[in-house]
Amino acid sequence: MRMTPDAIMVTPEMAKSWLQHNGGNRSLRPTHVKDLAAKMQAGRWRLTHQGIAISATGRLLDGQHRLEAVVQSGCTVPMMVFTGCDEEMFGVLDKGIIRTIRDDLKETGRVVDPCSLLARLAQGVSLSGTRVDSCDVDLVIDILRPSIDAMLATASSNARGRTASGIRAGWILRHATSPLRQDYLCEQWRAWVHLDTAAMAPGTSALLRRIESVSKGGTRSSVQAEHIAISWIAFDPSRRAFTKIVIKDIDGILDEVRERYLSVAASFASQIANRKAA
Repeated sequence: MRMTPDAIMVTPEMAKSWLQHNGGNRSLRPTHVKDLAAKMQAGRWRLTHQGIAISATGRLLDGQHRLEAVVQSGCTVPMMVFTGCDEEMFGVLDKGIIRTIRDDLKETGRVVDPCSLLARLAQGVSLSGTRVDSCDVDLVIDILRPSIDAMLATASSNARGRTASGIRAGWILRHATSPLRQDYLCEQWRAWVHLDTAAMAPGTSALLRRIESVSKGGTRSSVQAEHIAISWIAFDPSRRAFTKIVIKDIDGILDEVRERYLSVAASFASQIANRKAA
């Protein structure tokens, strides 16, 4: 069954009801609940891509801290609520075999891997080693689906090194946030994947030179972070004439990527809420 996202005003009564079906989840972290409740009471809660996941049988699979904060704060706040979720997506084992998000979502690595990076980036966790829930990655895919489809339609093949998940993540988000320059971005993605140097803009050529110098001795997380950063810079339509990519503050670039994604996610959530209200 396909999970269904919806933007809902969650009341303390609704939260209490859902929490009654919270069997099997991890122990609550009281400090985290307190922080969330304080944010709600201060009016600083905002609708984001993170939300509540409920199985087809009504079991609460994810979001217990947010729901407990609603109860403690006494506030009614907007949240993304996913219903019809597959309970196996939130387990670790499947007949002794570790399940992957690719298995859960039945999507290829070309789609899941870059969206997993963006989900981790949005949550502020390590780009590798930290498991994100399938519902979080599925939401990123939903939000960025038009740009993902454009990437696959333009050039779906893998090119060793050039189509690493971080490179894809940077291009997908750049495409999603550049509605007036998407034709240019598709042209550059095609040239990039097929190594058509004659069709590459100076910025794309700079990426080709820069990617060869990405540290092979770094951690997986650091390499992925650098891939996201250099892709985000190289495919910027407003800066396509530069000939060299120099990164002095990678954390600052990743913060920019995170904020741009969260902005797109907030717009997506608002569109769902508006469609529901219409």
